[in-house]
Amino acid sequence: ATAADDTTNSTDSADALFRPLGITIGGAAITLESGALLEAPGHRVSLTAVAENDAAVSAAGLRDGEIAGRVYLDSDAVIDVAGLAGIEVPLSNVLVPVPRLGLNELADSPLQRNGLLFGSAVVIDSRLSGVRDDGVAWVGTPLANVAGYVEQVSRGVRELLSDGGDISLIGGEVIGRENSVLNLSGGYIHYLGARLETTRLVAANGSVVDIGNADPNVRYVGFAGQAIEAHPRWNLDQRYVNPLLSALLGSRYEADDIWGGDAGVLTVAGQNGTLLASTVEGRAYAGRQQVISRQQPLGGGVTFGGSYTSVLYPSTSPVTAGLSYRLAERLPGTPFGDGFGAGTVLTPRGADAGNRDDAGWWVTVPVATLRDGGISRLRVLADVAEAVDMGGEI
Repeated sequence: ATAADDTTNSTDSADALFRPLGITIGGAAITLESGALLEAPGHRVSLTAVAENDAAVSAAGLRDGEIAGRVYLDSDAVIDVAGLAGIEVPLSNVLVPVPRLGLNELADSPLQRNGLLFGSAVVIDSRLSGVRDDGVAWVGTPLANVAGYVEQVSRGVRELLSDGGDISLIGGEVIGRENSVLNLSGGYIHYLGARLETTRLVAANGSVVDIGNADPNVRYVGFAGQAIEAHPRWNLDQRYVNPLLSALLGSRYEADDIWGGDAGVLTVAGQNGTLLASTVEGRAYAGRQQVISRQQPLGGGVTFGGSYTSVLYPSTSPVTAGLSYRLAERLPGTPFGDGFGAGTVLTPRGADAGNRDDAGWWVTVPVATLRDGGISRLRVLADVAEAVDMGGEI
């Protein structure tokens, strides 16, 4: 479930603490029947089927011939943790007023400490960020450390759910049928077009530059559209503002834009076999300003494999040969024949561990499916490096 916009809000610094609990399901066998829907925008969904089936772990939870340790997604079953999309926010929300720049804010810009900016109020665009040539990270402006002011800007819960969530499928066997869907795409915030007025500075050579693009190694002598008369005897400055000139130099209209969230990560770990024919969606959408500032969101990630023996076999520690992985365009042949269901037993692994078509030994990573779904990160965890057979195009 998603909280309403006006119930809770948070700040950038709270992002790391905003960790929705999501949905966790564990059992002897887990089946999502055709038409089933698990929807948790921006949350985590974890399905874990315990593969142990003996006196220590009762099989009473198994029904209709289900197989202990199997996670099964039937055709048209959907797990959707995509981030929320189209969250409308006024573009003016990105403007952050800083009431006064002091020595703390200008600590990393020695040239500016005794200059125009010291003691001045400015307005910055919080979407801008980067790293200076001297390694100092900045947000809003390279001239000052105003991250604390940016972090105080409140945001609604829906904005915090623009990142895609994670999906975890762990069991003795993990099977996803054709036309089942795993959606972990990123969402996006829709900024409504508006006129923005950020501080613009005048350099000694007369050029005018936005504070978000200012060089900390340049001395600035004035604010665009403003005149300052100093009275050193009284330690006072009088500031005169030309509304027309200030508006022309410091104001600009910016059309609608979006700010895309990162897509999530899918983890698939079948201890004894994995057949993943599901459609995997892990797209991320970059807005105009994200592209300009090189802050494109991350596309979806997929991890195959991992060590989960203690989870799947809590009372025993079976010693079995680890699975090998090959990267191919599609799953080989027709993995699901007529009548295949949650209780259908997979063909036991053969004697030839080198047979790449034997699903008991080799897990096929369908790279075409991942590529078509916008996946940009792929990890394959195998016992040895040779266990990964590179085939197909990533």
